[in-house]
Amino acid sequence: ITYTNKEYNISGGTWHTAVPASVIAQMIAKGVISSAGVHPPEKVVPPMDFFKELKKRKILVYINGRLL
Repeated sequence: ITYTNKEYNISGGTWHTAVPASVIAQMIAKGVISSAGVHPPEKVVPPMDFFKELKKRKILVYINGRLL
């Protein structure tokens, strides 16, 4: 379920598409992700760091009813 980001007046679909890509780009820029080339995200993105950054941006991820 996505919701409009009222702070920026951006649709939920746009917010939930752009923010994760931005988080990944920031992780690359900071050296958190250092693999060169094309890789599936599950191989190079530290999941808990990624979910922590999403939570800071009010994108909440649940697994089996538990907030990550």
